[in-house]
Amino acid sequence: LFQASKVTMEDMIKFSNKRSKKKTKLKIGMIQVLHTYGADMKYNPHVHGIVTEGGFDGKKNWIHVNFIRYEGWRKKWQYELLTRLKEEMPRCKETNDFIDRHFKKYPNGFVIYGKRRFEKREGWNMARYIGRYVKHPPIAESRITAYDGKQVTFWYKDTKTKRTITVTMDKFEFVRTLLSHIPKKNFKIVRYCGIYSRRGYKHRQTEFSEEEAKLVIRSWRDEIKRVFHHDPLLCPNCNTEMKLVGICYEGSENYPVEDETLSGKPPPNQNLSQRERMQLIVALIRENQSGGGANIGVVISEAAERGIDREQTLNDIQHLKSEGYAYEPKTGEIRCAL
Repeated sequence: LFQASKVTMEDMIKFSNKRSKKKTKLKIGMIQVLHTYGADMKYNPHVHGIVTEGGFDGKKNWIHVNFIRYEGWRKKWQYELLTRLKEEMPRCKETNDFIDRHFKKYPNGFVIYGKRRFEKREGWNMARYIGRYVKHPPIAESRITAYDGKQVTFWYKDTKTKRTITVTMDKFEFVRTLLSHIPKKNFKIVRYCGIYSRRGYKHRQTEFSEEEAKLVIRSWRDEIKRVFHHDPLLCPNCNTEMKLVGICYEGSENYPVEDETLSGKPPPNQNLSQRERMQLIVALIRENQSGGGANIGVVISEAAERGIDREQTLNDIQHLKSEGYAYEPKTGEIRCAL
């Protein structure tokens, strides 16, 4: 799946390049995420991909490609997937019949959901949608409605009919279904291709404008400052540049003992930025959530000890909930989503 989707996108962008008559291969960027389940928990492996609109040619010039012919895309995906599948299967008449049957059964190619491009404002929502499947299990606990010791009942929403469907299955079948979605040890379900790979690091440092694409070389420190607006080498207390003087490990004689001055908690009445305040609220929630959620009253009380008033804490909690970073497992409790 990974290799077939990568080659498919490389070739489709290459042949969609209207600037080159020779259809020069471009080095694109692609992030692939493997999902093995749908809403009904059945084994349904498919790949989600985030792809750049174009790529670099051999001279490191950026070539912009913002249109791919959908019909050809589907057939290309079908060809690449079935061809690689045939190479992995035994060489026999049954294999040939199987491959030929799927070419004839789907004359328009395999299904691809990619008829439109995502606009800039949709990028974050798209990344969150794909990323949540990497961390979340195949089914949320809230969708399990009953268990009598022998059978498990859960519901899911059918994407085609928009109807809620209830499913009841044997407990061992339910566990077997869950286990089928656990990847093998060291198997990577998220992969980075082209300019997003480690070898494509220099290409990722390219800055784009309407006139040109310019390659800018930055150090790791400058990259962190640019992306996160934070200097990793500045001391958070005295704001002076830190230097590495040694490395100590937990349990050694030189390992520092945590106290109030080293705990990382800001003193009371300290003026915190919005980002620092949100980080503190999240830290307090994580510290107090055990099994279920953290008591909101406790979070408010501990935040007040650090100089954040009740109203501000409630507003920050509401903001975390609206952005999907936290939720209320039950009334009066709050829990981090990630």
